[in-house]
This record gives sequence, structure tokens and C-alpha cells, in this order.
Amino acid sequence: MLLKAVCANANPAFNWLARLHVPPPPPPTTTTTTTTTTTTTTTTTTTTTTTTTTNTTTTTPPPPPPPPPTPPHHYHYDYYYCYYHYHYYFYYYYYYYYYYYYYYYYYYYYYYYYYYYDYYYYYYYFFFFYYYYYFYYYYYYYYYYYYYYYYYYYCFYYYVSYIVTPPHHHGLLLTMYMRMGRKNIDVYM
Repeated sequence: MLLKAVCANANPAFNWLARLHVPPPPPPTTTTTTTTTTTTTTTTTTTTTTTTTTNTTTTTPPPPPPPPPTPPHHYHYDYYYCYYHYHYYFYYYYYYYYYYYYYYYYYYYYYYYYYYYDYYYYYYYFFFFYYYYYFYYYYYYYYYYYYYYYYYYYCFYYYVSYIVTPPHHHGLLLTMYMRMGRKNIDVYM
């Protein structure tokens, strides 16, 4: 019994360790078919030819591994031999489909990541655009008030200059307006 097990495991093609080193199946094959359609339209004066080219991409999975042989039951050794071959085949078969679905999972995950990445940048673009608009609004707001206070500072500066300067025409009129209680000095600005 031990000899049969040793003989069965001695074959590297059906060794239990060989099942851990099954080569991965080839990736799905991508075929691009180009279809060209030519349409000719003839009128009384002109003839128009339109050519349309259509590219169709078809993804075909690789063929599955060959089916296992029918296990013979004549000898114990053949039984173990085909038992290992049977497990080797199904390991390869499920490994192939695992690789196949993993490949498509990676494919759709890549496109999901791509659109998520695009959405991420769109979100941050909107985010910075919003803050750019926000700070631009406040910049305009403070700039307006800065201009507003600068204008009144400018008026106040001339107001003071008219007061402290020696009496002349504008100074006298300004003083008369001030004595009359008129606050709007914009008339003489």
C-alpha cells in the first residue's frame, strides 16, 4: 500500500505538490472585427458615396482543459493514478474559472476605479471651484468695503484739508456748509 502511494506520488504530473504549480490559463482572447459598409446614393445631378466603418470587439474565453479519462478499476495503482489525475483536472478547471472571473472582476474594478477617479476629480474640481467662488466673493466683498472706506477716508482727508487750510473760496463754502449742518460734502469733491 505504501509502495503504491509512493509510486502514485512519484509521478510529477499528478503529484499533490504539482497541483500547487498549475500554470494559469491564458487570458481571454480579444478579437476586433472591422466592418465596412459602402452606400451609394444617386440623384439626377450627383452621386454620393458614404463609407461607414464599424469596429466590433469580441472577448472569447480560452477553452477549458480536456476532460479527465474514465478511471479504470482494474488495479489499485490505476485507481490512485486516475484519482490524482481527476483532482488535478478539477483543480486546474476551477483555477481556470477562478482566474477567468478574477480577470473580469479586475477588468470591471479597473473601470469602476476609473469612473470613481473621474468622479473624485470632478468632486474636487467642484469643491475648489466652490471655494474659489467663495473666496472670490469675500475678496470682492472686502475689496468693495476697502474701496468704500478708502473713498470715505479720501473724503475725510479732503474734508480735513479744507478745514485746516487758510480760508479761501472752497474753504469758506465748505465751512458755510458745515455750519449749516450739511454732512454731504460730496458736492465739492
